[in-house]
Amino acid sequence: MILAARVGSLRTTHRGIFGIMLDLPAIARLEEERIAVGVARVSDEAVPFAGGMMCFAGVGTWASQAYGVGMNGPVDAAEVDAMIDFYESRGCEPRVEVSAYAHQTLLDALAARSFVLREFASVLVRD
Repeated sequence: MILAARVGSLRTTHRGIFGIMLDLPAIARLEEERIAVGVARVSDEAVPFAGGMMCFAGVGTWASQAYGVGMNGPVDAAEVDAMIDFYESRGCEPRVEVSAYAHQTLLDALAARSFVLREFASVLVRD
């Protein structure tokens, strides 16, 4: 089982170019939704899960994981169990891409089910 990254304490606002204050969690929600919808469009199966999508495009494919989850509030442990069943019933390792802004309940539920961090993905911004 894979859990992607959450890194330390995060700023919630940032002064972007032109001096405009940016709401970083809101931007993260939009980006996670964009990714979830885009991957769902190219997947064989896509099922809503915890505010995002569980996508399946075959065992071992890059698209066969959950995207955009936990961005809109608490995630129930039963939802995580259903996600695990979804992937295991298709012979696929359950994998979740997690934003640094995902709700803590998602991380707690994944950790309680022995998900481990496999990699960090970073987007770098330059002012």
